[in-house]
Amino acid sequence: GGYEMRVVESPAASGRVLDILTWVLTKTSVGPSVRRYLLNGNEVHMLRELASQAAAYPPMYYPFRRLSGEAHFYLSQKGLDSKLDDIDRNGFPEPKRELLGNDVPPSVEDYHKMYKSGKISPKEAIQRVLKRAESLVGVFASLDPKAAMLQAEASERRWANAAPLSVWDGVPIAVKDMISVKGHPMFFGMDPAAPELQKIMDHDDEIVHRFRMAGAVVLGTTTMTEGGVTPLGYCEFFGGPLNPFSPSHYPGGSSSGSAYAVAAGVVPVAVGFDGGGSIRIPAAFSGCIGLAAGFGRISFGKEHASSTMVKAGVLASTVRDAALSYALLAPTSRNDFFSNLYGGDGLPAVHLDKFAQTKDLSDVRLGVFPAHFQDAEPQVVAACEQAVAHLEALGATVVNISIPHMHWLAMAHGLKISSEFALLFDGPYYAYNGHNATTHLGSNTRVTIGIGSSVSALEAIAADRLRRWAFEYVEGLFASESLTAIVSPTVGFTAPELHPGTLESGRSDTTLVMKMLRHIFLANLLGLPALSVPVGYAADNSSAENVELPIGFQIIGRQVLRTQRRQKSPNFLDQIQ
Repeated sequence: GGYEMRVVESPAASGRVLDILTWVLTKTSVGPSVRRYLLNGNEVHMLRELASQAAAYPPMYYPFRRLSGEAHFYLSQKGLDSKLDDIDRNGFPEPKRELLGNDVPPSVEDYHKMYKSGKISPKEAIQRVLKRAESLVGVFASLDPKAAMLQAEASERRWANAAPLSVWDGVPIAVKDMISVKGHPMFFGMDPAAPELQKIMDHDDEIVHRFRMAGAVVLGTTTMTEGGVTPLGYCEFFGGPLNPFSPSHYPGGSSSGSAYAVAAGVVPVAVGFDGGGSIRIPAAFSGCIGLAAGFGRISFGKEHASSTMVKAGVLASTVRDAALSYALLAPTSRNDFFSNLYGGDGLPAVHLDKFAQTKDLSDVRLGVFPAHFQDAEPQVVAACEQAVAHLEALGATVVNISIPHMHWLAMAHGLKISSEFALLFDGPYYAYNGHNATTHLGSNTRVTIGIGSSVSALEAIAADRLRRWAFEYVEGLFASESLTAIVSPTVGFTAPELHPGTLESGRSDTTLVMKMLRHIFLANLLGLPALSVPVGYAADNSSAENVELPIGFQIIGRQVLRTQRRQKSPNFLDQIQ
């Protein structure tokens, strides 16, 4: 059960060098051989070897496990007890924070309180945030001030009649450019000049629909990296975004525009999606809250639901805002995609039991994998250790744990999500390489798709078998140690400095990306809910600007709730040596 994370070796490039590398890897006759050479150089055969030792574990495609009837009923009762309708209408019970100064952006509940008191009207508030939104470069993929003001006027009428729809009424929100938002195009981070991307959406995705029905004002869509294939966050097609704390650093992605919009105070909540840290990484780099719900917990459009890694969630200004979003979005219907996928009686009911009880954490047990936790820069480790110490001071118990084969589990995640990207972009990629595509695919996107298309079926099945083994092992840890969560840094370092040439053509850097995912990947591979919260700042001494950048602390929860008492875990270590 040691710790064996390795550096993934891969060429890194931007600018003209990236253009040449992309041409070699994707347009020449030697490209497929070079791509296999890069994969083989990182010993991907080890996935097959480990999978052969775990023959007792059938491959796991979607990271779901259906609850027993007893556990499902138990959660249904907790859901009824949580009174989510009351929370949706009025927010959480006191204590709420007092309204702060003008330099602190308002939360969802702050907006509700201001509208209720008459301190500001929805029209005035939306006018202010639109002015701020229009001044930002590369943050919004589509912004419609006229439509936003019409929504604000409707909210103002409801407030004038003392009939707000919910705590969200009149609150500005934004949505990652990955799902349908009525009245806006959906670029998916791709070249907005492409003719086939000019269509205006005629319907709202379920997530957007719920916000609208609650009275929220949908400002528009936020920039993402092309296809979500890189967590660096900068999209060359939109010229941004950059890091909100330093324009010479990466913002983190792929939900980079959503994170920036929250960090800049334009919206208290923005929708994001997370297949490899795409909510949590920009949250950590931008200093906001990032909630990636458990796999399938928040339903969204089928067009992007085919990935076995992607989870929906939000970037938020406060944990309370993230929880309010969860209360609104997480309840599912029996007929949605993920409930049908889950089967049986559908996904269990949602609850927020003990959410506001933070003064006594004596029933909280936090798993810490020491070697993994400390695989980070000293300033990051120190800030996250202080966070753990604070939780201990409130009564939480820290339990040392170990998860073997972390490097190969990270490789399993990397190969699986790369192959899923390759399938998603299969048509545009091969059309582009045949010179027939009208959509311009970015260089890094083509490299990623090329690598993903070079993953063999045997390796993909091996990754799914390791996924099953890891799912059982981590579930066993939660059960045997009665863990509430596993905690670590979100990312082992603060936002990296932009590389030369990135602004013009993007950046391909698998070595850096895999390093960014060291603490991230497990929640995606196993479908676990995860939360990133800011816990401090670190000086970037390598930068000429001498800036301080945010540090994120990650909390990974358990997907499968059990009602039984603490029990001994099966000895899964015996299965893979």
